[in-house]
Amino acid sequence: LHPGRSIYSMSYTDEWVVQNTVHQLFFGGGCSCCGLSTVQTDLSKYIAMCTDASDPELKEVEDAESPWPYFVREEVWKDRVKFRMLLKKKRKQLHAEKSKNKRELLEAWKSQGGKVRRDLCSIKVSRLHQFAKKEFDRAYQTVFVSVARQVEHFEETEYKKDSVAKDEAWFESSLGFRAKDGVFCMSESDIEEAGFIDRLFPEPTTSLLPRRPPDSGDPDTKGEKKTVQAEANQGKPNEDRSGASSEAFSFRADRRLIRHLLRIMFLENLLELTKFCESC
Repeated sequence: LHPGRSIYSMSYTDEWVVQNTVHQLFFGGGCSCCGLSTVQTDLSKYIAMCTDASDPELKEVEDAESPWPYFVREEVWKDRVKFRMLLKKKRKQLHAEKSKNKRELLEAWKSQGGKVRRDLCSIKVSRLHQFAKKEFDRAYQTVFVSVARQVEHFEETEYKKDSVAKDEAWFESSLGFRAKDGVFCMSESDIEEAGFIDRLFPEPTTSLLPRRPPDSGDPDTKGEKKTVQAEANQGKPNEDRSGASSEAFSFRADRRLIRHLLRIMFLENLLELTKFCESC
């Protein structure tokens, strides 16, 4: 930490994520004798499997200076791979269910009032924590919870938006966090729009997350030399913050994955509505 700064005064930046994760792992009861493996394997194979977060230079992450020990970094990357696989599997399953029951889903949605719609488009943050506890080992579980909290307070980071495609940008802009209830929620105006369900979860593409071409020239990248690298490289300094360069590491790809998980959870809620209506 910088002199005079604490993990509570960093406005939920990527530096805060690193410091909070380290604090929770090593001062909050976690260590190599409490569920963290010290067995080293080839970290590059896990990085290479994260195809949405790759470009020719991403292998440099393996050699980059890390804010935590190698065995922690290894567990983080293993679970990043697992996270992507879980999302792909769940997305495929839910899209098949959505296609099969689309007429019933649309009719059930149209018959609901505003309050029910808002409730269906709300996810308690505790549900995210339960997901992480069930699916991940301690290292990435701790990273996940810290990044989820960062997503709650994303506006405070002063970072540019994480999205790299129009549809993803729509969802990121629509997603909000209602602190008093501890829930992620969708914009009420978007919920009431015609075609909301199809826009919330369109037909899946071949990749889990869209990738920005290295030479996209996106004005929001603020002159980054490698936009894909800046977007997905969790081992490089973050340069997305307005008017400042940070010594922290970027968790942009993790934030994008968590938002995609929320999108899947919203669809799960909507599909439960069709099951409820069938039993009426």
